[in-house]
Formats: sequence, structure tokens, C-alpha cells
Amino acid sequence: FPSQPPTPCDPPDNLLAAFTHPPAQCLKSEDYLLIFDSEAQVRGAEPDMTLLKTLDLRGVIITAPAESYDFVNRFFVPKYGVEEDPVTGSAFTQLAPFWSEQLGKEMLHARQVSNRGGNVQCRLEGDRVKIQGQAVLFLAGEIHV
Repeated sequence: FPSQPPTPCDPPDNLLAAFTHPPAQCLKSEDYLLIFDSEAQVRGAEPDMTLLKTLDLRGVIITAPAESYDFVNRFFVPKYGVEEDPVTGSAFTQLAPFWSEQLGKEMLHARQVSNRGGNVQCRLEGDRVKIQGQAVLFLAGEIHV
């Protein structure tokens, strides 16, 4: 996937109001990227979806350093009818460049900590992010036109 390095920004008021705890940092690319101090803050977040729907960008990724992984994250896109996506490949195009720089690592191990959740490995290679994880086939079929 193309890398989408996020850049620091001032968080909009409606974004800050959607979360109980203020983030330590706010960045943006295709989505807002909120950096929290702890895994517990990411796991315990219960954002106000009504406020998140009013944002100008696609969605909101929240993340923090983790104990058993390089980082944890969650992804919210209520503007497009998805309150919380279980495991979001495209979010890692923004997370990988950020965490790679923070941790000084190219290969990263992450956990998206939604209710269903999933482990993701991502590698920053120049302007590309390679993403891998385990997927489960839930539907197969054919469409005839």
C-alpha cells in the first residue's frame, strides 16, 4: 500500500469533545490520528459517534504504545456507517510511518483492539507499507452479468 505519513495538526474542537481523555498528540493524513499515552486509554475509549460524524476527514484512528506489541489501535468511521472497524488495513498506511519513526523500526507488530480485533504485522519500505495478518473467508460466490 502507499505510505501516508501523518503530519501534526491542531485537533478540531468536535474531535477533542468526542473523547473523555485528551490525546497527547494529533496528526492527520486521510484520517485523524490521535496518540494516547497508554494502551488502557485506547482500549477504554468510548467516543461520541455523533461528534465523529461531523469531522471533515474520513475517520479517526486512535493509538498508543503497547506492552505485548509495538502499538495498539482502533479505527472509527461513523461518517460512512461504520462505528468501529474490526481490523483496518488502510489505517496501517498511516500508523506504520508514524510508529516506525517513533520506535526506530521498520517491522512493526500491532494489535487492533476492537471487540473482534486482530494482529497485524506491517513493514515500512520506502514509500510503501507492507501489511500482513490472518484473515478468515466468510463468503464466496459468483456474480453473473
